[in-house]
Amino acid sequence: MPKTTPRKTPRKRKAKAPETKQGARQRVMRLINRHAGSYWAEAQRTKWMVDLLVAVDGDYRNEIVSQTQRADAAEAQLAQLREGPLAQLEQQVAELTAQVEAAKLETAATEVSKRLVEAEMSQLSASLARAEAAAQTATAECVALQQAVSGVNKADSAVRRALTIRAHELKDNLIKTKHQLKTHRQTVRQQDAEMRMLQKEKEEAAALLSSATHQQHLAMIQQIADLKAQVDLLTRKSPGRHSERRAHLRTSIQDDPEAAQQVRVVKPETQEKRPHSSKRAPLGVMPAAALMPRPQTAPSTNSVVATASPSKAHALAAVDDAFREGVRRLAVAHKGPGVLFDQVAVSQTSSPIKAVRGNRDRRLIAAA
Repeated sequence: MPKTTPRKTPRKRKAKAPETKQGARQRVMRLINRHAGSYWAEAQRTKWMVDLLVAVDGDYRNEIVSQTQRADAAEAQLAQLREGPLAQLEQQVAELTAQVEAAKLETAATEVSKRLVEAEMSQLSASLARAEAAAQTATAECVALQQAVSGVNKADSAVRRALTIRAHELKDNLIKTKHQLKTHRQTVRQQDAEMRMLQKEKEEAAALLSSATHQQHLAMIQQIADLKAQVDLLTRKSPGRHSERRAHLRTSIQDDPEAAQQVRVVKPETQEKRPHSSKRAPLGVMPAAALMPRPQTAPSTNSVVATASPSKAHALAAVDDAFREGVRRLAVAHKGPGVLFDQVAVSQTSSPIKAVRGNRDRRLIAAA
């Protein structure tokens, strides 16, 4: 019999206890920290990627464990068959070798799958990095938009506040304006009432003044009539005084050219009357300047005043001056430039007192 060398019986491998899920996760985290490089922080935050790696690694380890178990079983069977026939052993060895080759092929396929998964994981990591960069950019844009919106809101609130304040100011100004307008209207009404009262008082005062002026006018007419009566009485008592007053009037008119221009001289009443005419003679105008007292002129040497009685001459002069003063006051009271006389004229043969004879019942009208 050929010498056979005893073969060493292979040691049985200890079956490794299945790794827990927590241990697998820790080991995967260590591998990620070792091989992830600068993306280890993002890889740790990506839970689904870690779970995927844990699942793939678990499947891979389970497959390795199953293959190891099958290899151990094959080695046990080989050890048992060494004692049997050689053909069976060789057959079993061939089967086991085929199984081992198949297991190696499966292991190679598993490695390829693992590499593919790692490539996909790297692509996913790159995509995740790009997504995180895009997320950061979007976050920055959102922050900028939030700041812009907050600024717009602040500006809008400021504008609204300013508009509210302006609206309140306009409302207050409108109320003040309405109050001022109301006050102004009340003031205008009061002023109108006061003006009406003043106008009424003025009218009453004017009526009273007109009545008083009329009464004064009548009194002056009566005074003039009395003065005329006195003059007539004095004239009848001293006939020579008539020619004296005529010479005095002629001298006064010659000395005062303005009075000569203003006074219209007509024929005395003693002359023959003209035939009746349908046209009435115009009113004579005797201005206030002509009615003012004239300066006294020295009488001539051949005047009758020298032979007349001094008391009578003085009385006639006083009557003449009183007549002129009354007419002047009447003109001033009526505030007119002169006094209108109806059919009043001064002749060379009659005195100013005789010029108004025949007008006793007529009123003196002041020209406005």
